[in-house]
Amino acid sequence: MVNYGVDNVDWDIKYLAAIYFSVTTMVTIGYGDIHSYTTTEMTFSIFTMIVASGVFGYSMSSIMSTIENDDA
Repeated sequence: MVNYGVDNVDWDIKYLAAIYFSVTTMVTIGYGDIHSYTTTEMTFSIFTMIVASGVFGYSMSSIMSTIENDDA
């Protein structure tokens, strides 16, 4: 918590940071060299990761549906 500057902040920011790291871990994006520091960046990142996961799942489902329905 000290590395990301959330050790001496309000509980809502700690909660947002926890959700950010949980979502980052669940969608297996990883932490990398560039990550969110502010609450706005964390909120945007959470939203983007969830939407991107949905788009990826939908795309894979559409591709598999097309392959399964191919009557060649």
